[in-house]
Amino acid sequence: MNEFDGCRCDDGWKAWLNTMPPNKKILHVEGSCTCKDGGHHLRLVKAIPQGSNPTILILNIEDTVDTEVPHHVQRYPLKYTEQEAGYRQVTIMPCNLTIDVSIIS
Repeated sequence: MNEFDGCRCDDGWKAWLNTMPPNKKILHVEGSCTCKDGGHHLRLVKAIPQGSNPTILILNIEDTVDTEVPHHVQRYPLKYTEQEAGYRQVTIMPCNLTIDVSIIS
């Protein structure tokens, strides 16, 4: 499912783990969603509980809507970072989109 609440996950999501000193394994996840109307407030949050595979990070897209905003198509960039991460993949829900984590060393 790529659509939720009048929004859809765009192509081009990426995740990378920066292991270059002086950083301590900082995971970065970036992507975007496009919504049919304005007024959405989207953010990526770590799912609780996580799944059974500890190498896959599950992130949920939380959406709150301000109904007083004019209706127009709008793109929303999303970012997530986590320190001391060692994940190999990231799954974005509810889009059911799984991406591999690139390593920068």
